[in-house]
Amino acid sequence: WSFMPYELFDLVEGCVAFEVYNGDCEKTVGRGFSNDYWDRYMTRKGRPVNAVAVDDTHRIERDFGMGWTFVNAEKTPEAILDAIRRGDCYASCGPRIETIKACDGRITLHTSSAKAVKFISRNADVVKVVEGEHVKAATYEPTGDELYVRAEVHGHDGRIAWTNPFFVEP
Repeated sequence: WSFMPYELFDLVEGCVAFEVYNGDCEKTVGRGFSNDYWDRYMTRKGRPVNAVAVDDTHRIERDFGMGWTFVNAEKTPEAILDAIRRGDCYASCGPRIETIKACDGRITLHTSSAKAVKFISRNADVVKVVEGEHVKAATYEPTGDELYVRAEVHGHDGRIAWTNPFFVEP
């Protein structure tokens, strides 16, 4: 939205979550996606930051239902914020992520039907793409050189869901 220079993010401390999608910004000026800023921030800071997606609703009849954050939490403000801080959530403007886990040296996710799942690492490098007519599962085995790995689920309609990053230890 604002064309904020990447370098200004170096000054940001204590960031708990990063807005990777803003529905109103996408609808009004075509600048609703900020995953490039998110990746640069995590790469430069060397630490994970969880993702959120929002409507940025100004008028409910115009701006509602464009972006959201699914959380695994009780329905209280405190529990929801704690889940976002822990990363027990994912961001989306369309696709659903049914399960995601890091276990036995692999990151595995199951999704609603998608056209692609991309695994992304430092500096927004795409390290693996799983494509197909109806992709519903994808797995990535980190090499240890990634710093972090996150996934994007690309729906057939162009909408995306984002997992939170998994920081990789060599």
